[in-house]
Amino acid sequence: MLRTILGIVIGLACGVLIISGWESFIHTMFQLPNDVNLSDKVAAAAAMQQVSTVAYILILLGYALAAFVGGAVATAIDKSKKVLPALTVAGLLMIAAAADFVMLPHPTWFIISTLIAYPLFALIAAALILKVKLEA
Repeated sequence: MLRTILGIVIGLACGVLIISGWESFIHTMFQLPNDVNLSDKVAAAAAMQQVSTVAYILILLGYALAAFVGGAVATAIDKSKKVLPALTVAGLLMIAAAADFVMLPHPTWFIISTLIAYPLFALIAAALILKVKLEA
């Protein structure tokens, strides 16, 4: 049980670090105008509509990478040989994404893709780690 919790916490930390670093990198390439007040919902919505599709795709790739690494780490640390730790990491990352979606408007395709990518890539990672564990 302790290893499961530890795996989830460390996996989540890895995922959050990947997202933070990745988004910081993406924001250096695709910047919002300096005069945008993100606390003004109307101005924020207008600014978010100017974000390019390429930027959203790159951010989505970062989310997928975070779910994959976080799920892999959680599964590797856990001893139960189940996918639950990876899915828990994905679920917690999805809650954080949902909070972001509530605060700032995002395209519908991006929201749906994000909600699919988190559990999908966490499951893929868990399956790969469990396959390695079973073969060892």
